[in-house]
Amino acid sequence: MHQPQISLCAPWIFTAALAWPSGPTEACSPPAPGLTYTLPVSGGALPANSAIMLYGHDITADNLVATVDGAPAALIAGPEGLPGLSVRVSPTPAAGSTLEITGDACLNGGEGWGDGFCEPVELRFDITAPDLAAHPGATAVQIDLFDHPDFDPQPGLCAGGSDYSIYLTAQLDRAPGDAGGAPEFVMISRQIPGEDWQTVLRGPLSDEALDAGVYTAALSQYAHSRAAEDTTEDCWRVEILDAAGNLTAQPAEICGACRFRVEDGEPNINAWSPPPQPEWTAADVLRAEACLTDEDEGGAGGAGGAGGAGGAGGAGGGDQEGEEIGEDVEGSGRARSEGCDASGAGGNRGAWALGLLALWGIRRRRS
Repeated sequence: MHQPQISLCAPWIFTAALAWPSGPTEACSPPAPGLTYTLPVSGGALPANSAIMLYGHDITADNLVATVDGAPAALIAGPEGLPGLSVRVSPTPAAGSTLEITGDACLNGGEGWGDGFCEPVELRFDITAPDLAAHPGATAVQIDLFDHPDFDPQPGLCAGGSDYSIYLTAQLDRAPGDAGGAPEFVMISRQIPGEDWQTVLRGPLSDEALDAGVYTAALSQYAHSRAAEDTTEDCWRVEILDAAGNLTAQPAEICGACRFRVEDGEPNINAWSPPPQPEWTAADVLRAEACLTDEDEGGAGGAGGAGGAGGAGGAGGGDQEGEEIGEDVEGSGRARSEGCDASGAGGNRGAWALGLLALWGIRRRRS
């Protein structure tokens, strides 16, 4: 089996999803190779038809060995569209069996790092019934634009610059689903007027987002490709794909931004992230019909900016790496700087710098 090979700038991109450091930026040091974690988490349940997401630096699945109840099994690529490196078992294991995966996940055996850097992989999963149900998806979407003072980190620092931020808020269908389902991922696509749809961010859907019924994301962009005011008519689409390949039947879409604010000021070169989302006012409303709720009642709350507080039950923003801008490793979040560039496959037509995902964490059960 030949699997894609994944290389990330550094594991802090994942951990930053919880909070951005408050101090000055530091030089970006490359992490040691190896598998960092999996989704689902090793030791837990895995639907028989679900892929396993593998996260780490300079990793490959080529040298991993799988057994089901002690009998050899093959590892094949996961469903198309998942963010990052994924594998699933072939033939499909029976519910009640035990899957074990061992071996070396380091690309080229961690060559150049010396002994001890590439730890052996030992994973175990309890196989459950196949997950055949797609998440019902989002019901509505809102877009807000903040043209903030430029965030312009010094060269060589592990931080991505940006000239403005786009905040996406999606209301989720809270219909109950199957408990113990496959990990789920949000896919965000954008359509520039007159052009085709393009996926710009893919990241995990958290239990917190489902409980709140709100998913938020903050996307930061450079203005040298498109100015903030040129994006107010873009269309946006939200879909949910799980690791078993089940895709939302009906995506949620919106064309046009709800709110737009411009704030001038000196470039910020001493922070880890762009300025936080502002306190929106009625004066910021650009298109009332594109807003989720009455602006006098605070709107939809929007996305939490760079660790700030989100609205409508949402949480603060975090960092997600990955495709054109924002995917987990290969497809959605991109953290870009002079010193390190953790980006995924696909073109970068918008020159995206970061994909900040609020509500980090994979949903391991449907409620």
